[in-house]
Amino acid sequence: MSAPTSIPDVPEEDMLSDRFPGSAPGILIPPEDSPEPVIDVVISGDNTRTVHGDVSVSEVKRLYESLEPSQWIWVDVNGLADVKVISGLGDVFGFHRLSLEDALHLRQRPKVDPYDSYQYLVVQVPYFLEDTLDFEQVSLFVGSSFLVTLQAYRINQLQSLHERIGRKGGRLVSSQTDYLAYAALDVLVDQVFPVLARVDEKMDALEENLLTSSGKEVIADIHAMRNEVTALRRTLWHQVLLVQQIMGPVGEWVQRETRPYLRDVLDHAERALGLAEQQRETCSGFFELHNSVNSAQLNEIIKVLTIISTVFIPLTFIAGVYGMNFENMPELYWPGGYLFAWGLMFACAGGMVLMFRRRGWIGGKKK
Repeated sequence: MSAPTSIPDVPEEDMLSDRFPGSAPGILIPPEDSPEPVIDVVISGDNTRTVHGDVSVSEVKRLYESLEPSQWIWVDVNGLADVKVISGLGDVFGFHRLSLEDALHLRQRPKVDPYDSYQYLVVQVPYFLEDTLDFEQVSLFVGSSFLVTLQAYRINQLQSLHERIGRKGGRLVSSQTDYLAYAALDVLVDQVFPVLARVDEKMDALEENLLTSSGKEVIADIHAMRNEVTALRRTLWHQVLLVQQIMGPVGEWVQRETRPYLRDVLDHAERALGLAEQQRETCSGFFELHNSVNSAQLNEIIKVLTIISTVFIPLTFIAGVYGMNFENMPELYWPGGYLFAWGLMFACAGGMVLMFRRRGWIGGKKK
């Protein structure tokens, strides 16, 4: 099989220049912290399977050009640090430089861009790095006889697909690239469910913390959780649109036999989006719960202060009466007047506390 026409060359200084507003399109800039590329190749499609690990671009070109008409090639690239490798793969398969540029800029929304000889798909895979939600972009280039996947990091999001292809008698080794692309989408979309379960656990822990604490750190935790859930929901919403577009006119390259499987992927994507919507509503309810807890605590404080003030009202009255300096006040000259005043105060205070307790205002339920 002959290689497609080479893509236009771009000067080395343009390829390695920093992105800036108004820069020329198609500039290839490697993502930060991405390792050196490792290329794994699988050749199948005729009920056979051949695996080549850690190959070079020239080896990929040789394998691609030697394909039989019934075969396809899957090139799985992990690591995008070497722009020359990515550009070289673009030369081998005839990728437009704009799609290569998007593959290297890792904050693309999930989408599908049709080109003349291939389809370019972007999928964002959520995962937790320690306790922080992040996303890894996986780019898929789907042609009639090839699938090229680009992943920025060594966390191979398609490892389970490699394992499925390795099983004997599987449908993947006898299908075409549209089914292989479906299988890749299925693996990538389903990886969101463990993330959603982890988010549920974090939200349960946050809810318990809300009931026992009302400090500023709780507000910060709520905001962080809301940002994570919002980002997850936004990504899943675009992921649903991606599958819907493939199911529509854009997906003419998908064979009729593969479409029922894509509907299953769409169902999974919509179910994940629904769970993310529920989590967003729950997260919004955390603010109401936080306000309710604060209001309950404030009401309790006001109740205590009000009871104390109410108890001291008659005591202040008694002290005021016997603190007047009138000459004709017989109680001032009683031998037991001082003790009488104290007893009267204690009696009033005790009677009021007893009344409050019987009414259930302090100390529990009303008797």
